[in-house]
Amino acid sequence: MSTETEIPRVSIDSLAQWREIRQNMMKAALQRLDERIRAGGLEAEREPMEAYIRKSVNEAMEIAQLNTRVNGTNWEDLKHTEADDDMEPFDESLDDAERALGTHRLDKERTIVDSRLYRPPQTLSQVQAALQQALEAEDELARKEEEELALEVSRQGDGMDAEEEVVDVESRMRPAYALARELEQSLPIQLERAKNFEAVKKEVMGLKR
Repeated sequence: MSTETEIPRVSIDSLAQWREIRQNMMKAALQRLDERIRAGGLEAEREPMEAYIRKSVNEAMEIAQLNTRVNGTNWEDLKHTEADDDMEPFDESLDDAERALGTHRLDKERTIVDSRLYRPPQTLSQVQAALQQALEAEDELARKEEEELALEVSRQGDGMDAEEEVVDVESRMRPAYALARELEQSLPIQLERAKNFEAVKKEVMGLKR
């Protein structure tokens, strides 16, 4: 009678389940590697690092086979042909395509999140700059019109009528100037509110995690 203590084996229902476990481990390892490569800027080292990860996972799974029981049968007792027929090779091209699709989707989601976080303040800043330019252009135009009007008045020698005309022009332009100034003053406030909103939003999202 053997005095050696038998190590409990991991039981699975079928070789198909084993294949699924193996593929999931490979995907998880490659995904983790991809995150490290992207974070560390190691794109040039991707190919040899992926090859090493694939080899390591395959070797680990081969070792695990010796401690596995499939549908009540020890792995080493399975018929060789049965294991070969049912165990499909790891589809590297399919895995690469799925991982590329996942990476593309992640990049797209990051782009959407970034646009939601940063575009509203950027848009407000652009509107504020455009409004400032428009106000400066209007001021310059009004100044030129006043100079031309004053020149025309001096030529006609009718100071009283010209002065009344200048007052009339100013009274007509005053509401437009007031509205433009009001918009110019309110935009920084709206910009600050947008920034505060995004800061609170980030804090709330952090609490949810």
